[in-house]
Amino acid sequence: PDDDNDGNPDVTDTNPQDPIAVDDTATATAGIPEVIQILSNDDYLNAGDPANLGNTIINNTGGGNAGGTINFDPTTGELIYTPLPGEGGTVVTVEYQVCNDVNGDSPLIIIDDVCDTAIVRITVAEGDQDGDGVLDSADICPGGDDTLDADNDNIPDFCDEDDDNDGILDSVENTCTLLAPLAGAANNIAVWDHRTTPETYADAQSINATYISSAGPQLLGSGVSNTPITPQELGFGYITFDGVDQPDLASAKIDNDYLEYSFVGGPDEWVISRLFVFDAPPVPIANGEPIFNGYDITIEVSTDNFVTFTELFTDTDNPRNPAGGVGSNYFDTTLNTIPSPIVVQPGTHYKVRVYFYANDALNLGQATWDNFTLAGRLCQDDNDFDNDNIENNLDLDSDNDGIYDVVEAGGTDADNNGIADGVPDTVTGIPSTAGTGLTPTDSGPTPGTPD
Repeated sequence: PDDDNDGNPDVTDTNPQDPIAVDDTATATAGIPEVIQILSNDDYLNAGDPANLGNTIINNTGGGNAGGTINFDPTTGELIYTPLPGEGGTVVTVEYQVCNDVNGDSPLIIIDDVCDTAIVRITVAEGDQDGDGVLDSADICPGGDDTLDADNDNIPDFCDEDDDNDGILDSVENTCTLLAPLAGAANNIAVWDHRTTPETYADAQSINATYISSAGPQLLGSGVSNTPITPQELGFGYITFDGVDQPDLASAKIDNDYLEYSFVGGPDEWVISRLFVFDAPPVPIANGEPIFNGYDITIEVSTDNFVTFTELFTDTDNPRNPAGGVGSNYFDTTLNTIPSPIVVQPGTHYKVRVYFYANDALNLGQATWDNFTLAGRLCQDDNDFDNDNIENNLDLDSDNDGIYDVVEAGGTDADNNGIADGVPDTVTGIPSTAGTGLTPTDSGPTPGTPD
């Protein structure tokens, strides 16, 4: 029997006469999803519990003060909460209502549901949205290195649209439109190969220092887990992991079904131009080792820990290798798999996430992955007109003709120091007399070069 109709049989219900939900406490970090079990101390059972005599429903009442993203999973009895960046250092609350849909007619008819409410109090620690090691509360310029400030205007170069204060935007003085050819492995920038000891076998193994100054290890999202490393995996350099069990991208994001790769841009600008990975590695197949492919993926890149992001690839929109098969690249190498050019900036922290979903049912949630690679093309624009090893966006006289760029662009420089007059804008870093940025004139003897 279930005297209080909460779905929990009296024999296991600690309060068989009253359906009771109990308040919870939890911790989280700003900007990072936290999975919180909220029904384990309630009379109500998870919807997925075989002992459940009813159907458990969980809803947000709106009575809490939490401003982040709130999701409930009644099957597991969990709250998935992603705090806002500004909630770091505070305590937020989520009030939920848990119900047993006695007659299976919710949400059309709820008057017969048996419900109670409880509050989850979440202590939120400060986050590090861009992963640069600086807490958000102290981070002046998320995504970049706060210590780099070429013009000393207290606006770090990553956020400063005019790094030398001459009134001409960096995007005008330093361009990336002419790219080196894309030619096979010669353009591989970083390869996350797994041929090391078990303790570090997910580290990046091949890094081109011209493009990347440092790279982090391959990390698994909380929704997936690495299966025990076999000698075959270690020797052949691939990984098998569990938990790829969501039907679509949105569900995979909620469940954190991803692999993550991080790196910091090197001294030269470059464009992410191609991706490579084996989903069916040739060596393990030849040696009789199992592989698990047949899933879909979406790849995104971010400089702020995925508060914002840009899509690099998705199976539904972009070309995938139609042939596939043993030892082939998952991506179609005859086409540019990147829908929009992603220019990697020096000193900038990047994270790349590969979300897995729509897995083949025969895989039982497992997936095989090998040698994830970013390939890139170096920017070949002439961004140092006078060849003095100072890029144009940092050079007040980029053509070395004795006339400052601000003067050639028609700007105001009363004291003739090469810097546009006025106070730099506290957000853009552009001096006030330059408005939204000066346009350099092109009246010299050679078109396309400074005066």
